[in-house]
Amino acid sequence: MMQFNLYLTEASEEKLTHLEHAEDHVINDGMEGFAHAYHNLEDVKDQVNGKKNKTKIATKYDGSPSIVFGHHPETGKFFVASKSAFNKDPKLNYTAEDIERNHGHAPGLVQKLKQALEHLPKVTPKKGVFQGDVMHSGIKSKTNPHGDIVNEGGKYHFKPNTLTYSTPHNSAEGKKIATSKFGVAVHTAYEGKTLAGMKAQYGADLSSFTHHPDVHVISTVDDVHKADLNTNQAHTYEHHMAQAKQALIIPIKKNTVLLKVTKNT
Repeated sequence: MMQFNLYLTEASEEKLTHLEHAEDHVINDGMEGFAHAYHNLEDVKDQVNGKKNKTKIATKYDGSPSIVFGHHPETGKFFVASKSAFNKDPKLNYTAEDIERNHGHAPGLVQKLKQALEHLPKVTPKKGVFQGDVMHSGIKSKTNPHGDIVNEGGKYHFKPNTLTYSTPHNSAEGKKIATSKFGVAVHTAYEGKTLAGMKAQYGADLSSFTHHPDVHVISTVDDVHKADLNTNQAHTYEHHMAQAKQALIIPIKKNTVLLKVTKNT
């Protein structure tokens, strides 16, 4: 059974360089930040209770590194990059040589970017730019020497950053892992006619991605229809929200939409 407290909502930005937790919005943006967090949390509660709204609910995967990839909106060429894709002087990698030149000082990043460059074109749509977290490099074998998945106890285990993920062999994700050489959790799609002018769309729709046994694409979007908000949890939530509103003494209007975050860290 899925519980309400498993879900979080994060900040909205033009480029995804950092995610803020709900409580940080008050510190960053005062009253506007509070309204942003308040309405997002209310939207999550409503969705768990079966009410539809436009808020997207997604899991924040603990992968590493974060990569930007896709076809350049102006040239159509496929590239991979770190978050530096959105720098004033972006480091875009179209070839393995580009990766060595731009990131040779960081061997671990070089390896992951080369894997991304080799495998992601097999599934990525011919148009669009996306961002995601690298989750694994598949199961180690003669044909996949950089594999980092541990096969133990009837499950696959991988630890891309600080958290360890596990899934049974016969699960839907386990079956994809069994053949894959690269795993990525795609959380953001970008829209725009120029790379510099692109804006982030969180909760990326992956329906345009194709399937290939070498690539394990993980959707971060959550289906909350099976979530459960019991009576005690509902009362606890309402109690804390009432305390938060009283602490700030802010009149909250239900239809207020405040999505802009003015400070990033």
